[in-house]
Amino acid sequence: VSRCKYYFSWKLSESALIFCGFGYAGEGKWDRISNCHPISVELCTSGAKFPDHWNIQTSLWLRYYVYERLVKPGTKPGFWQVLMTQLVSAIWHGLYPGYLFFFSSSSLFFEAAKVLFRWEKAYRTRSPAVANAIVALNTVLTVVNLNYSALPFLLVDWAPGIHVWSSVSYIPHMEMLAICILGAVVKPPKAPSAKKSA
Repeated sequence: VSRCKYYFSWKLSESALIFCGFGYAGEGKWDRISNCHPISVELCTSGAKFPDHWNIQTSLWLRYYVYERLVKPGTKPGFWQVLMTQLVSAIWHGLYPGYLFFFSSSSLFFEAAKVLFRWEKAYRTRSPAVANAIVALNTVLTVVNLNYSALPFLLVDWAPGIHVWSSVSYIPHMEMLAICILGAVVKPPKAPSAKKSA
C-alpha cells in the first residue's frame, strides 16, 4: 500500500511532462520519461528485474554513472559493484539508517535473485517443470524479500528498522545469504551441447 504514493506521484509527474510535449519516444510511444510500471513491480518474477520497473530514471542514472564505472574493463560485475551502487543510492536519499539498511539489503536481494535466475535459465530447456518451479519460488521470494527489506526505508530510524527485522529473526536475510552461498558453491548445470551430425 505504501508504494501507491510513489506510483501516484510518478504517474502524475509523467502525465504533466507528456502534456507539455516531453516524453515522446517515437513510433507513437510516450514512455521516454516513464518512472515506474506499477503492475510489473507488483508482479515482478525476479528481484534482479525490479530496477527495470521501479524508479526507472534514477536506476538508469545509477547504472550509467556509478555501477558501470565500478566495473573494470574486461571483468564481470559482481556483488561489490551492486553494493557500492546501492550505497550511493542510499546516501542520495538521505543519511538515515533506514535508507542504508534498505539499500544494503537490496544488494543482497538482487544477488540472490540473480542466482535463482541462473538456475532457472540452466533448467529452461533441460526440465521446464523445474524451471517453472524456480520462477515460482523466485516470485514468492521477491515479494517477501522486497516487503521485508523496504520496512526500514519507510521507518527511517535505526531502532524501528532493527526491531522490525528482529521480529522475524532476520529470516529473509538468512534466506538471501543462503541462496548466495549456495549459488557460489553449487553451480547450475551447463546447457546441453548440440551434437554435430557427420
